[in-house]
Amino acid sequence: MTSAPPPQIRILDSPLTRGVILESTPTVRPQEPVDEPASDSQSSQESSSYEPISRSPDKGPYRTRYGRVVKPPSRYVAKF
Repeated sequence: MTSAPPPQIRILDSPLTRGVILESTPTVRPQEPVDEPASDSQSSQESSSYEPISRSPDKGPYRTRYGRVVKPPSRYVAKF
């Protein structure tokens, strides 16, 4: 009977820990692969140097603010 509670506690711990991690880092939630956010950080710094200037009148600010800074939805990054 004592071995019954442990499994339940572990099962509850799994979702709890995952929920906390997702809430703590909402940006990594949609982008499971760490390679994407990592490459985005580099491209965000260098691209934000000249991209906003040339694509500002078109739709640079929108992408820079949502696709670069926020970049929570990987769909924006996929489009780019």
